[in-house]
Amino acid sequence: MGRVDSCTICVNTSLFVISLTNTNHNKMKNFNFLIVAGCLFLATNAVQSQEIIKNTVAHIGISFLEQDRRLFEYPNSDDIIENENTELDWEANIFMQREWLLSKRLGFNAGVGYSQYHSYFSRPYDKAALTGARIITLEGTYVGHYRIDRLSTPISINCYLTKKRTLFVNLLASSYFNLKKKMKDKVFDRKYKRWNFQFNGIEINPGLGFKLKKLTFQCNYRWFNLVRLDRVIFDSSLFNYPNPPFLQKKYDDYNPTKISFTVGYSLSE
Repeated sequence: MGRVDSCTICVNTSLFVISLTNTNHNKMKNFNFLIVAGCLFLATNAVQSQEIIKNTVAHIGISFLEQDRRLFEYPNSDDIIENENTELDWEANIFMQREWLLSKRLGFNAGVGYSQYHSYFSRPYDKAALTGARIITLEGTYVGHYRIDRLSTPISINCYLTKKRTLFVNLLASSYFNLKKKMKDKVFDRKYKRWNFQFNGIEINPGLGFKLKKLTFQCNYRWFNLVRLDRVIFDSSLFNYPNPPFLQKKYDDYNPTKISFTVGYSLSE
């Protein structure tokens, strides 16, 4: 049996998660961040040959994001923003990458991962985008907790600034695929969720990194962001005229500030 590259194992793992999402809807309901993260780690830990996991690094990180507070012409939007008691959204992520050295000072990394985006900004949202049922109601719906589970495919280039490759400049490009959206209503304490695998977008994050033995520390800043327009939080209720041009867009390039902190651990001996 030939050697299997660790990136192939990671990709196969992600495809397994996607397959479960599409064909086994009920069983996926109880999956959470730790279970999916465990699948990613077990895929590598099950491999006994150190050659296969050579130059493979498991990363875990957290990001803090400026909230998207675009409410356009929604009634009392200024009061909603003024009374908001949260300031930042956040995102937890875990991913694995393998590095190929292109030269003594340049490395290429590719892998797969999983992330959870969390927002508590009490903005109005469209319940029908989650339930699929368009019901006319007079009750307002406001975000209590909005969560998006996503699959990621991070690709990065490291430019090493020292001979021992301890300090480096990093350019990280990540594509995201939505797995699940989950909403908890602030007013009525109701919960809604929707499983739907689809391409979400791409972002580019330059940053700095430092290696200390088997550990890697990185800090990245989001420079570019292109995402599918989120119909859960952007709908016609935000505008006082029909068919607004904003809602005709498929993708949105709005880029609120995002800072990410990541710690990596080398799986090689």
